Amino acid sequence: MIPACLREVVRRGADNAGQALAEFRKFFTDEGIAGSCWSAPLAKLGLARAEGMTSSTSNAKQAYANFLDLEKGAAADLPLSKHAQAEAAQFH
Repeated sequence: MIPACLREVVRRGADNAGQALAEFRKFFTDEGIAGSCWSAPLAKLGLARAEGMTSSTSNAKQAYANFLDLEKGAAADLPLSKHAQAEAAQFH
């Protein structure tokens, strides 16, 4: 799963949101890739970010909501959570 995450980050950084989105969708369409892996929440955040980069507002809004629902049990003051909330606010 980590190599796929890294591919997405590189593609997103290279402004290739379409390919980044395709990489992240693999986590959730192929059974068992994300599963209970520690990095599955990061894949959800990556999916949200890639959706946002492709100008798919409704999909980005839903993807951010999925990530933030997952993070409800985490400390609200974590930098990643704060950053994701700020990003999600752009789509509401």
